[in-house]
Amino acid sequence: MLNEFDKALEAYEKAIVLNSELIIKLSKQQNWYPLEQWINNLTDNDKKQQYLQTLKRLKDE
Repeated sequence: MLNEFDKALEAYEKAIVLNSELIIKLSKQQNWYPLEQWINNLTDNDKKQQYLQTLKRLKDE
């Protein structure tokens, strides 16, 4: 049985895999604010910067 940490880690890993789909889906809806909030709440600064750069590129398109 997974403990709470393992469950949280598993959820985080799934979120990382789904992030590109989430960015594309939300950007197509022009729903930038929730996406920016989600990105800014990430604890992994490398991923945060990567996602912010992707978001900026999508906004510029």
